[in-house]
Amino acid sequence: LSGVKVDPGDIVRADDTGVIVIPSSLAEEVLKRAKLIEETEQKIIAEVRKGSSLKDARAKLHYHTLQTKEG
Repeated sequence: LSGVKVDPGDIVRADDTGVIVIPSSLAEEVLKRAKLIEETEQKIIAEVRKGSSLKDARAKLHYHTLQTKEG
């Protein structure tokens, strides 16, 4: 797929905006990170409902770091 290697067991997801391939060796790590992102997004929603701005809530919960290797 456009130069991306896909091996048996890899996870392939696609929609009308694109395709992602998750190597099977990284599937568990990706799932953990996705769950952490979802939990953090729920906390952000709670902060905003309490009156925080979206920008402040995201900064407080370090949302910008969650999709990086260091996050």
